[in-house]
Amino acid sequence: VARYKELINRVNSELGHMPLDRIRPTHLLEFYRHLECAEPKNATYQCTCDLKEKLHLLDMTQIEFSKRYHVSLTTLSTAWHRAPVSRRSAEKISEGLHVPLDAVFEPCNPEKTISSTTVQHYHSLVSSILTAAVNWQYIPYNPCSRVAPPKAASPDVAYLDDGQSKRLLKLLQSEPGMYRRAISLLLLTGLRRGELLGLEWKDIDFKNRTLTISRTSQYLPKRGVYTDEPKNKSSRRLVLISTQVVLILQEQQRWQAFQASQLGNGWDPCGRIITGEDGSPLHPDRLTRWFAKFIQRTDLPPVHIHSLRHTYATLCIAQGVPITAVAAQMGHANVATTATIYAHAIKSAQIAAADKIGGLFEDVL
Repeated sequence: VARYKELINRVNSELGHMPLDRIRPTHLLEFYRHLECAEPKNATYQCTCDLKEKLHLLDMTQIEFSKRYHVSLTTLSTAWHRAPVSRRSAEKISEGLHVPLDAVFEPCNPEKTISSTTVQHYHSLVSSILTAAVNWQYIPYNPCSRVAPPKAASPDVAYLDDGQSKRLLKLLQSEPGMYRRAISLLLLTGLRRGELLGLEWKDIDFKNRTLTISRTSQYLPKRGVYTDEPKNKSSRRLVLISTQVVLILQEQQRWQAFQASQLGNGWDPCGRIITGEDGSPLHPDRLTRWFAKFIQRTDLPPVHIHSLRHTYATLCIAQGVPITAVAAQMGHANVATTATIYAHAIKSAQIAAADKIGGLFEDVL
């Protein structure tokens, strides 16, 4: 729903003024062309002038400017030091200075545009709206059915190889245990971030070495951290875990017991496995931000936290784990999804298999 609310503003600005029965495939194609040239929502801008001088000319302090134009002091300081700020923040500052946006700011990545995948998301949203209009007999047919949106680019699967994964685990040994254990679990289980943060101790079966995915922990700006259902039906699953994962979980148990004894009534017994220092559910973005800063401090490739899931699947396939077993562990609805995302790993495994078969007859041939 939050995603739809993000997309609907642009849909309304392009198509919202048109009567339903006047929308034609040509209008949709034009809309998609505009999207392909549009700036993404997360575009950032960098100040090109001396903000201190500009404020001096207006005879205003930073605090006065912040209160009058509703720009936080942190954002002002960021722009002041010519670090990236959001487009909305740049617009507020330029409006306060009474100058056009491009007079004081420039885009950090002017060549960056909305991806073809996002255009497909717009197409799906508009199509679902117009399908409802057909069902309610406002229009005789859905014009989206006669339009082919841009093809989505092949998924960009960033992952670490086995040597880099070992290096990651080694580097984590000198990091705070709270983060070290969480990142290690993501790498060794292939769970999504929200699935790991939603795990509770009652979901772990130490005897049979399994964990059950039945909830996720998510975050939305206007809602905060909340518990949600898994991504889809197949995401509700039983995941087999290794002895190494069991040891990490037991270490996490001991850490939580120590924290609880130290904090007393200040400890929040929420039952989650991955928590903050006070036992409360860990903010999803806190873990992501920490991992991003950690990677920047290392000699590892610039991977993101979801890359750990890709790494797990890639290493499983490379080790000869059947694709059906990988799909089950990952919670994919069907094997085709796994095969599409991890085609690179499957191809490498096929080459290795061919070499092994050839090696059997090397002395004969």
